Amino acid sequence: MAFTRKMLKALGIDDEKIEQIMDAHTEVTESLKQERDAAKAAADELTKVKDELEQAKQSLKDADKNGKDLQSKYDTEHAEFEKLKNEVAAKATKEKTDKALIEWAKSKGYSEAGAKKIAKYGGYGERIKFDEDGKPTNLDELESDVAAEWGEYKGETKTETHKETNPMTGGAAPKQSLAAKYYTEYMNRVHGEKNDNNSTESNKEG
Repeated sequence: MAFTRKMLKALGIDDEKIEQIMDAHTEVTESLKQERDAAKAAADELTKVKDELEQAKQSLKDADKNGKDLQSKYDTEHAEFEKLKNEVAAKATKEKTDKALIEWAKSKGYSEAGAKKIAKYGGYGERIKFDEDGKPTNLDELESDVAAEWGEYKGETKTETHKETNPMTGGAAPKQSLAAKYYTEYMNRVHGEKNDNNSTESNKEG
């Protein structure tokens, strides 16, 4: 029910009092309206802040995910780089130790082929030490082990090769191609079998 002058007058209140009451009522009403508007504005601001807070949380989640993805990518690429770097370093070290070992083995009388086998299969690379100038310092310490395992490659070895002679001239037989050699062997085998058969028949007739 509205609070009006008419209602107050009906209650027997004189006009002066009515004006005082209405003024007081207006002040209270305006104050309440202001408080209501302020509360509504505060509520709207709170809603806005909440929305911004949720957006900030989501941004943090996205940033965290992106950060983890970037970290994972970095870790993977860094691991691949370290692997490649180690492989390159290992290859350079092996080439260095192989070269030193081959030169040393050759200086000790091992053949070229033997020296290369010693370097490739001997497994001595990890035992070789180098000084600041890159020169090996302890190769002679390997001498007894190398000699025990690879002594057969030390010194020069000569292999006698069989030379076919020409029965007609007594000199070296002319070189034959592989096909000619097979053909000659085949013909010798065929004629040899025929001669054996003829000899057998002659013996029977005799």
